[in-house]
Amino acid sequence: MEQELRDLIVREVAARNRPDLFREPLVAFSSAHDPRYAELKTIVDEAYLCPPELMADAQSVISYMILFTEEVVKAPQSDDPTLWGDAYHTANALFGPINEAIIQHLTDRGFSAMRIPAAYAWDPTTLSATWSDISAGAIAGLGTFGANNMLITEKGSGGRLGTVLTSAPLQMTTKATQNKCPYPEDGSCGLCFQICPSKALRLDKMIARADCEYEAGKDNKAYVCGKCISVCPLGYIEA
Repeated sequence: MEQELRDLIVREVAARNRPDLFREPLVAFSSAHDPRYAELKTIVDEAYLCPPELMADAQSVISYMILFTEEVVKAPQSDDPTLWGDAYHTANALFGPINEAIIQHLTDRGFSAMRIPAAYAWDPTTLSATWSDISAGAIAGLGTFGANNMLITEKGSGGRLGTVLTSAPLQMTTKATQNKCPYPEDGSCGLCFQICPSKALRLDKMIARADCEYEAGKDNKAYVCGKCISVCPLGYIEA
């Protein structure tokens, strides 16, 4: 089942025929009852909802990352950052059909499944989060957090993450992921702090959501900022 789901997600991305924007996605699985989800109520937001609170019979969480090409990752620091915006919005539009394909695959086999609707993610007024695709990806073992709060996978942090809950008892991903970001270890690098246009990144590793132009969505151009990823030596990793 796990390999079938990986293959399905890879096919769905490839079917869009956008090798200029996307690489082969990464897919991982976590238990809906992993205690780290409950810990996110303190780490992320007290309003955060654990998988069983979203779907009563949830047993597993499917996390996947649509990876950007090197050209896309580097675009925000170039003279023409529109490629990043194109990839960002195109990836967002892919989540609907990909999630529906996953759900259909699971329901055909007798399991229930649920995508995480956009409304669950965050409130643009209060910036209160009830779900975090990035945190789910970290729990599933896709990667670890960098100083810019982006998830650094084995292929970099440039990309978009999606989540589907299911009653299927999937085998959890057990591959250990080493934190590649040098900043937590010795304070080196810090390029993301230097380039952040709104100074939303802080030395205490907490992001100022109200100031982050990427999260706050002050206007369309700012909403797809991506500068902290573009300068990161780990934004794109060839693997």
